[in-house]
Amino acid sequence: MKENYYRILGLNNFASSDEIKLAYRKLAKKYHPDKPSGSEERFKRISEAYQKLQDPHSKEIVDNWIRRPKPQYASQGPRYSKRTAKYTSEKTGYSKKVRLYGLVFTLLFLTLAISLPLFLSYRASYNHYQEGLRLTREKNYYEATVSLNNAITWSGQRTDESSIFATRLSLYKLKSIRQAKMFINKGLEFVSDESTTGELHYLMGKTLKEENNIKGALSEWDLAKSLNYNRDSISFELGMINAFYLEEYEKAIENFEAILRNNDGMADALFGKAWSTQKLNRPLQSIKLYNELLTLDSNYTLGYFYRGHNKIVLGDTTSACLDFRKSLALGYAPAQVYLNLQCQDN
Repeated sequence: MKENYYRILGLNNFASSDEIKLAYRKLAKKYHPDKPSGSEERFKRISEAYQKLQDPHSKEIVDNWIRRPKPQYASQGPRYSKRTAKYTSEKTGYSKKVRLYGLVFTLLFLTLAISLPLFLSYRASYNHYQEGLRLTREKNYYEATVSLNNAITWSGQRTDESSIFATRLSLYKLKSIRQAKMFINKGLEFVSDESTTGELHYLMGKTLKEENNIKGALSEWDLAKSLNYNRDSISFELGMINAFYLEEYEKAIENFEAILRNNDGMADALFGKAWSTQKLNRPLQSIKLYNELLTLDSNYTLGYFYRGHNKIVLGDTTSACLDFRKSLALGYAPAQVYLNLQCQDN
């Protein structure tokens, strides 16, 4: 351990996770290479310090290093025994030609010693990544994550893609939050690219949302936004949080509208806006939005179901029952309850 990562972030030793995140956000914005006051070298050091302190295992190592007492060195110099061998004063040397050959050989040896391990590491990373792709196509998702983990460990040319790919497989296919977090933290340890770092923080936010840790998710998305990760993706997640967790429906509508201005065909954002409008008791506006949604995607099950809700509010029971039946036909079982309650005479 050569540097105190707390000092790089301008913090006292043993600072909390929230203090670390706050300090990183401020410094990352200040020294981002794209800013007038930016410094690529400083930004890399800040990112490295944050990655080390954000991971609990790495932070524990740093803290133990800080707590460890520094060795006390003796004031007197080292003692040496007298040489007993006898040496001649006659000088020996090599010719210029021999020295030149020696220099060339040394340079070639050093070049090979450095480049060969790098080449082997890159090739191993690439091969493991390709194996992960093949296993994914075969829907062997667990073995695919094993190969992708090897690609990350070899830290070659496919480290960035492997970190993101393995995280998404764990989160969306294997439904393993713990494994997704493991790949995110591993990716943040190996990856230095800003774009990939931003996406890993975005995915960490999604894992925390799955655990109902809304505060932590919002913090991770703030970090992703500071690293210029896709703003539409972050706006969508904020809209979902505001609509379905915090009940901040006006804010949710603003989030979804920000996405729809640039993505007219995003059905989930359109549904989120319609649902938030419905929660604000605006049935006519909600029905109009659900109509747009079902024009875009005629099999959007919840679109029929909630459009039926709004029609019930307006007293159009006959039309509402048609929507409930369509929703049930598309596989949404709760629609049967509303058919039983509202549609006995229809």
